[in-house]
Amino acid sequence: YNANGGSGGPSSQSYKYAFYCLDTLTSKTMCGRGYQYDGNLKAATFIKNELVNDGLTLMGDNGFQEFPININNIKSMRLALHNKDSVKVEGIDYLVFGSSASCYKKIENTKCLVFNDKEKFKKVDFNKLNNKVLIFNQNLLSYRDIVLFIRQIKDNFCIPELIIIQGYDKIQYPIATNVYKFPVLLLKGVQVPKNKIDYLELNIESEYVEGYKTQNVWAKIDG
Repeated sequence: YNANGGSGGPSSQSYKYAFYCLDTLTSKTMCGRGYQYDGNLKAATFIKNELVNDGLTLMGDNGFQEFPININNIKSMRLALHNKDSVKVEGIDYLVFGSSASCYKKIENTKCLVFNDKEKFKKVDFNKLNNKVLIFNQNLLSYRDIVLFIRQIKDNFCIPELIIIQGYDKIQYPIATNVYKFPVLLLKGVQVPKNKIDYLELNIESEYVEGYKTQNVWAKIDG
């Protein structure tokens, strides 16, 4: 369906509208559409208003279906890698898992346990992972396998010093409804090429919020 009405291929007007929505939802005014600074509410309000403008009828409480969630908000993060002055750019060079607790880590001249093979997951002694730096190379392992294994680490009550997932062409921020006792760092590309960290300084400030009120947006097409 195109923006001029009727079926058929997309029109230049529909492309402009699509980019308008995309640019708005990814702008700084939406605060990442996250759970800080009401970013999720700002995005939901924009979507609701666009549905009304497109002639849909709002449902529920003025188009919102509210429900509570528990959420761990990452309020700030800072990473220096290889030396203290080499500060990486948040959201471009790195991100952290939403499950990461507040922490300060300074790691120097430390050998890491590197996981490049899924078969290694089956043979691991979880007790030997405590206080270690673990590196997962996502270009050799699937993201799903890595995340499932990290959950096993948590469920086995292991507390590594730090987990690093690297090898991404594009990094994305995974939200979390709980807090792990260890931080998980996502690096774009391979920034730790060997099994040793010469210098790493990581500072994370997070806040766990129970019962945060968020919402779905729902509307219907009459007829």
